Amino acid sequence: MLGSAIAKRRGALGLTQEHVAHEAGLSVRYYIDCEGGSRKVSLEVAARIAAALDWRLQELLDSADSLG
Repeated sequence: MLGSAIAKRRGALGLTQEHVAHEAGLSVRYYIDCEGGSRKVSLEVAARIAAALDWRLQELLDSADSLG
């Protein structure tokens, strides 16, 4: 559940969806779709989101794997 891991990390950091989208270089709509699970996320986009959340890509993937 990549979207759930992203949302959980973003919430823990107290960041808005708009902030993370901007930092990752994504449109807000695209980011919201990624977080909500309605869009398949490429490794490149996942890496950009992870960086915006001050995470390594592997940490994001491990967190997503643990959620399910």
